[in-house]
Amino acid sequence: MAGMKSSMDSIRKAGYKLTPQRRAVYELIRSCGCLMSADEISKALGGSVNLVSVYRTLKLFEKIGLVFREKTEGVNRYYIDAIQHHHIVCRECGYTRCLPCSHSFGNIKGFSDISHTLVLTGLCNRCAGK
Repeated sequence: MAGMKSSMDSIRKAGYKLTPQRRAVYELIRSCGCLMSADEISKALGGSVNLVSVYRTLKLFEKIGLVFREKTEGVNRYYIDAIQHHHIVCRECGYTRCLPCSHSFGNIKGFSDISHTLVLTGLCNRCAGK
């Protein structure tokens, strides 16, 4: 839980209040350990945080570096980790595995605040064996 405390502190250090809604969204994503969409987060919280608040919270968390965003199947999904990584998703059942990221772009002339996403798809061993 030490990592959660420091992440909660980073919200305050960035000049934002740690509201119960922000705490709930953060704790859910952290405990899930998987990619989650805003809609999935809202539903998992049972309506205690409305969808608009979830979107605003995710936008803030991404801005201050608490979450990473990846687009899978046309939907923005979010995850928490110490560093950005990538995912491979089974296109049959949706099983997802994390892959380390070693991409470094350094300074690209004419650009700042550079980020990237990479989502690989394939068939997991279970689906390939059907």
